[in-house]
Amino acid sequence: MNNSELDFVYHIMEGWKFIPEWLPCENEEPKEFLYHYTTLEGLLGIIGDESIRATHVRYLNDKTELKNALSPEFEDQILNNIFPLLDEEQKKSLRKLRQNKKIPEVFVASFTDDASAQFEGETRPWDRLSQWRAYSNPTGGFSLGFDSRMIMEGLKLSGLKGTSANLLLRCRYNSEEKRKAAVRIGKWAFEIHRQIPESRIIHFRKESGREPNPTEREFIEILSKSYVLAIADAKYFIEEAARFKDMAFSEECEWRIVIHADRQNLMYAHCSDHSSPIVQFRQGKYGLTPYINLPLQLTTPESSLRRIIVGPSPYEEETVGGVKLLLESKGIKIKTDESPNGVEVVPSKIPYRNW
Repeated sequence: MNNSELDFVYHIMEGWKFIPEWLPCENEEPKEFLYHYTTLEGLLGIIGDESIRATHVRYLNDKTELKNALSPEFEDQILNNIFPLLDEEQKKSLRKLRQNKKIPEVFVASFTDDASAQFEGETRPWDRLSQWRAYSNPTGGFSLGFDSRMIMEGLKLSGLKGTSANLLLRCRYNSEEKRKAAVRIGKWAFEIHRQIPESRIIHFRKESGREPNPTEREFIEILSKSYVLAIADAKYFIEEAARFKDMAFSEECEWRIVIHADRQNLMYAHCSDHSSPIVQFRQGKYGLTPYINLPLQLTTPESSLRRIIVGPSPYEEETVGGVKLLLESKGIKIKTDESPNGVEVVPSKIPYRNW
């Protein structure tokens, strides 16, 4: 195909529109509340700001975040399901396309669910020894229980500027789950691929008033393959990549709120109003750490906070009393017989100490 023919096809395709049906994430919901373990500093920040931090994914304690889903093995599984007849050269070309794709900025807020932690026959995600070892110290560790449905409803109402998706996802740890995700992405993209060439040919026929010749048809097919891969990267792939974690972290039973956004759109929203920045920064153990505050509306009837467990501490009774006073000072009701919808504050039952 010569340059004039290429230019003609590109010109025709400029007005082409195609909106695929996105493959939805698997419909999973937590069985009960989700719990966020934090330090005393974290508790004061959450209650004081009425928000919880979603940290940029590159600054979490799993250094393989996102890289896990960008491995050659996972990539091959996707490609094999998109185009079963691709030869190695075509795969190499598609890998280069993927490498050149811009990965969105991804922020996550982490929680744990009730998948484990047995204590006297009870499932207790809010009182997990491994988490207290990470967060509890003489100044206190805390486990905050949230109604996840109300958190997500609050995010929809508040609307985070510059972001394109707010999702609640369960993390995937084992290789079989990850393989199945790759198959789902690949098969979905393959079905979309079957629709796109015909859609483009119909558009070509309408705009040019004739059928595409064999060379033009072949070029439309080539463009379609690139377009399908771009769709898979831009939408479903990133959602899956953001939930992949190394198997070593499986005991955390993590759920996460995932926020992702195009960097340019995010920065435009961030800089458009200097009195209300979207991205904020703090000093973290991995250096300057970007994060986004997710609103919790703790002082309203729509508050998602339901329980606070005070971790093992030599000053347990004093800390429980201090937390109750902190909540009341912010206008947040404590759970009592008179206020059954208030926040329950109780001490941990695990006999752990590190002091």
